[in-house]
Amino acid sequence: MGIGRIVFNQVLVMSLLIGVGFLLYKIRLISRETNLQLTNLVQYVVNPLLVLSSFRMEYSREYVRNFIIGLLAASLFHLLAVFVSHLARYRCDAQLLPVERFGIIFTNSGFMAAPIMLSLYGNLGLFYNNTCVIAFQLFVWTFGISLMSDGRKRSFLMKLRLFVNPMIICVFLGLGMYLLRLSFPDPIQKSVEFIAGMNTPLAMLVSGAYLAQGNLFSLFRKPRVLWISCIRMILFPLLVIFMLLPLHLDQTLSFSLVIAMSVPMASSVIFFSKNSEIRTEHASDLFTLSTILGLITIPCMVSLAARLFFYP
Repeated sequence: MGIGRIVFNQVLVMSLLIGVGFLLYKIRLISRETNLQLTNLVQYVVNPLLVLSSFRMEYSREYVRNFIIGLLAASLFHLLAVFVSHLARYRCDAQLLPVERFGIIFTNSGFMAAPIMLSLYGNLGLFYNNTCVIAFQLFVWTFGISLMSDGRKRSFLMKLRLFVNPMIICVFLGLGMYLLRLSFPDPIQKSVEFIAGMNTPLAMLVSGAYLAQGNLFSLFRKPRVLWISCIRMILFPLLVIFMLLPLHLDQTLSFSLVIAMSVPMASSVIFFSKNSEIRTEHASDLFTLSTILGLITIPCMVSLAARLFFYP
């Protein structure tokens, strides 16, 4: 089965789970408050433990070398996204511009890319996806928080406190254990894997509940939301694919980067917009429409990459 078909099937599964979350919110089995609590559970517990569990595999110098290359490439692509985000300045609303630029730059690489890479390549896929998670954390707690702060100064200590979060702790803990060839006792490892296994269903239920909170059909009648979402979901992934084309990187690493840069906007765009009602609404619209578009564009981008990279 071709990689494009595998990704399509995985995205279809994720779509059905999103639909379940949508339905549960509509019939009031999930409330706004419950969804916020589930979001925190996924963001601060389940997703970090998924990352931690991904480092449990055989040590290989080639894997470490590819990891370093992937981290450099992921950082470069975030810098590219910063540049591309300036397209949002076209006929922009100055108040909403930071939200739009943030949405273009930062992807949902933890929630949505991880399940796809896990289905394709197992723990090795997650291992390489962690390069994008690290780059995301580095940029979101430096450039991202500065972009959304409206000029408010934050001390170095406050930025450091924000940066040191469960995700980044689990990334560096897992990486350190991998390099030192250490492992948890079996009962702890099993517990971590059980919790990590909840990532895909919980993340998709949360996404579905977010989608249910808006008017989906009205989003396609908002040219600005559609314009920004197309930059994020079509233009930027295409740039990434054509930048990777001449590099001839490892297949798994290449697809990890393509998928991580092709998934929808990070849900953090809503979190960072909480200080303004109009920004929160716009951020929610952007997150929702990019998620809907992603169900179509992600398989298309992966299929295009497979064809251009001459992978089956």
